[in-house]
Amino acid sequence: MDWGGFVLLGVIAWLLIGLLVPRGPRPRPGRGSTDEADSETDADDGRPRNTPHRVAQLCRELTGDPRRDRPLQNRILALGPGILPILLREHAEAVRHPDGMRPTLLARLEETVADFGLGAVPTITQALARVQPTAPVALSLHRMLLRLGPGGAAPVLRAGLETPALAPYLPRWRGSQVTRDPAGVLAQVLRDRPPASLGEDLDALAGLIGSHPDVLGALWIRFSGTSAREGEARKALLRFQSQWLPLAQGALILRGLADADAGVRLAAVRLADLVHEPGLLVDLVQCAAGDPEPEIRAAAVRALGHAPAPDVRAALLEAAADPSAMVAVSARHALRRVAPHLPLPPAKDPAAQPALALLAAADARAVDPLLAGLEATGSLERRLATELLGEHVGADPRAKERLFRAVEGRDAELAATAALALARAGEPEAAELLARLIRDAVAPDVLHTLQETAQVLGPTTTVSLARRLRPDAGARVEVLLAVLRTVPYAPAVPPLLRALEAARGTRAEGQIAATLAVGGAPVRAAIDAGIQQPGRGLLTPALVWLSAYAVPTDLPVLFDLLDRHPPLRGIILGIIEGQGEKARDALRARIARGGDDVTLAALEERHALLEACLGVNETA
Repeated sequence: MDWGGFVLLGVIAWLLIGLLVPRGPRPRPGRGSTDEADSETDADDGRPRNTPHRVAQLCRELTGDPRRDRPLQNRILALGPGILPILLREHAEAVRHPDGMRPTLLARLEETVADFGLGAVPTITQALARVQPTAPVALSLHRMLLRLGPGGAAPVLRAGLETPALAPYLPRWRGSQVTRDPAGVLAQVLRDRPPASLGEDLDALAGLIGSHPDVLGALWIRFSGTSAREGEARKALLRFQSQWLPLAQGALILRGLADADAGVRLAAVRLADLVHEPGLLVDLVQCAAGDPEPEIRAAAVRALGHAPAPDVRAALLEAAADPSAMVAVSARHALRRVAPHLPLPPAKDPAAQPALALLAAADARAVDPLLAGLEATGSLERRLATELLGEHVGADPRAKERLFRAVEGRDAELAATAALALARAGEPEAAELLARLIRDAVAPDVLHTLQETAQVLGPTTTVSLARRLRPDAGARVEVLLAVLRTVPYAPAVPPLLRALEAARGTRAEGQIAATLAVGGAPVRAAIDAGIQQPGRGLLTPALVWLSAYAVPTDLPVLFDLLDRHPPLRGIILGIIEGQGEKARDALRARIARGGDDVTLAALEERHALLEACLGVNETA
């Protein structure tokens, strides 16, 4: 064998030895190593590798002592905001599995999340949207948001407007002193929203606006310019008040009646027509006599028809000679109710003659011309004939039968007018017909007529309306509630509460709860009565409502419920905990009174939790 063969044999032997002999452990890279395979700090996205494990380990090392935990909290913060979802999972586990360290540990976790600042708002609100409002984790997440201070209120509200699932949480900010200027914050949030969504945004925040009505005036000032966009915003403000009538403000109506935008003036007149406030009569008289738009003058005349004061009669008499047929006919129709024996001036517009003939037929108790008027081509004549037929329901069965047919017809405006005529005639079926006409899509004019019908029928009709609430009915829920809110609706509180319980987790939940919140003292008294009478099945839904709308003054009632209903202890304690510092003080006083061991243990646990978690930036 030559030298080449020996060399080749040696190489083969060396390779075989390398394959057969096992290698020792590979040393770990040093602190300055750039070996990507083993590094715990380098990754493609710049985040630490094995992050969930590191976050969990750091969280487990927290002791609850603020001074000892600060370095650990800083290490968690150094990992960056990308770990927030992981940190909130650890937080949820801490809430779900309480132990002896729970209050102080939870306080440190809440503080750590809040230390990420406003950048934490999206993650916290997303977590809130996935849990029930009465869950313990929801209360803790809310405290995190309160820790952000005044600057956190606006981002939270914006997130709520973008996420319908957050609607039950928005009212919790209404009593929060951390916002310092609730009306200003609301105005700031709403003025920056797209104008087209202002109406929906106002609906979503109705419960908050009910506690801070000044926001409507602040928004009006913000949108007081002459641009079309600002005019649309002012109309939206007036329409919102029309649909949430308990929140209507006479001062804004007066501003609307004097507005340079014709659309704003018309919306203000229609709102005034529902409010029936004596302080608006002078401005309505001026509007009926001097507005350049006939439609607005006619609407003002119809609004004045509710007030038979001497100066109103004089204004209607003047309007009866208006050059517009629409205005003159509306004035003469109103005078038939408030001053039927006044001599009327001749009409100036020949186009008014068909409608005047209908008025003459009604005065003569002639039904046939009115029946024929229902087939007229002009909407003024059809509507007038429908209204006048209501005066003959008791005398001629054809009038009632024809009105019922009109309610069933395809003309939505005529159907609503027919229901109004039957309500004025005292027909018992009118309430049922009104409920039947509430549909998903209702034009503003039709909705206004339905609201007038509800006002004629009175508060008793609200009960039947509330019983028809179905959470899955879509936009129909909003229309129905808008009609219901047009009259005092304290009698409807029991079915409203039951509907609220059925609406958990739906868009209707926030709307129903806000309706209960803006109803004033009579509605609140009815809710309190439902709480005090558990046999009616209203206690649980009332507690659902209180989970969003309770205030510190409710604490005595809540403690009384806690003593009387031990099975509901968890829900009631959650509502108490949500009252923040006032709840902490009240819990201390309640514990001092003593009680059974189970109740005292639960009270002491909540007190320890609030004692640990409430910081200088948190007031509720």
